[in-house]
Amino acid sequence: MDGIVPPVRPTSRPGLLVAVEATISDLLVAARAGQWTRRSLMASSFTGEAVTRRMFKKVQESFEDSQFIETIPGHYERGGLVASGRQTLFRPTVALLELAASYGVTLDTLPEHFSIERPVPPPSTDLLVLRASKPLKVDGRRRAAAELSIAPNDPGALRLVEELEGINAFLSSIPIEGFAFSGLRRIFNNGDQPEFAWQRGGRFYSLPGGDDYMRWKGGKAARADAIRLQGEKVGEVDLSASHLTVLYGLLGEAFDHTADPYAIPGQARTKVKRWLTYALGTGTTEPREGNWYVKVREAVLECHPVLQRLHEHQVSTLDLQFHEAEVIAWAMRDLRELDDVASLPVFDSLVVPLSKVELARERLRDAFTRHFAALRPGGPLIVPRVH
Repeated sequence: MDGIVPPVRPTSRPGLLVAVEATISDLLVAARAGQWTRRSLMASSFTGEAVTRRMFKKVQESFEDSQFIETIPGHYERGGLVASGRQTLFRPTVALLELAASYGVTLDTLPEHFSIERPVPPPSTDLLVLRASKPLKVDGRRRAAAELSIAPNDPGALRLVEELEGINAFLSSIPIEGFAFSGLRRIFNNGDQPEFAWQRGGRFYSLPGGDDYMRWKGGKAARADAIRLQGEKVGEVDLSASHLTVLYGLLGEAFDHTADPYAIPGQARTKVKRWLTYALGTGTTEPREGNWYVKVREAVLECHPVLQRLHEHQVSTLDLQFHEAEVIAWAMRDLRELDDVASLPVFDSLVVPLSKVELARERLRDAFTRHFAALRPGGPLIVPRVH
């Protein structure tokens, strides 16, 4: 490797030098592609490899002691319907890049010293996931619904893939710091229903291999603390009472965006929000005797009579999610194409550079209004409450 050997603990084992060379190669090749290096540190992941887990840990510790690498620890969690996790992430610091340059190895000249082939990115079909309508049961436990195949010439799928490719290409071209970003995909539901036309679900999620920043513990505060977009700290703008506001738009009812939809006289705001989440999530406002929310339900239905038509029009949470995601996509497109501003979706909100928060509010508000104006020409102007 042209003499680049950062200090490691003395050893007579040549395998450790192999581990050093392999580590430097992986770090520099990934850095050249603007990526982090990923590595599982589970003992089983080293089975059959030339570099043992013990060797790798020695190299990792030496590089960290020398401040040659940044590390984001991996984790593994089991909860809800699926297990999730992230491999440990590494990338070289300026100190390692300068050391390499002192031996004539720069990111520009890397092909002269190492193979720079990276794993092939996921095929475009991975940008869309289509699931069946009923969850699976495995060993008596509920799992996510089965994934369905997507016809290669499906016009709706092709349009969505083209949009996602544009989003991911732009986000891959700008600095994103604080987590490993692998791109975005959309997950649609009820693909096995006869009326399906890419209008159920459709929320944005991180592609496998990247950090699931949308579900970080600590939520908005954790993202604000860790993420940097286009060299800036970030802020988050969101659609207040998103699904309720979408319902107003779908049913063509005028909406007062100046009032807090959860603020109902005589009722605790937390209870109103909780009941609305339940009603919109289950698609029904039917009473359930003996529950704490009987009076809350009556007050909410009086304040928001549009909810009384929820069951009549068979509006489900997947319908609400779809329109919410379409609004988010529209706002992201406007920010990208009109303002050259990066944004990251978090269900009903957008993470943007801190200096662009007010602009993002305007774009999100405008996207919502235009989406429902196109859906219901001549209907009332629906202006959402945006924070």
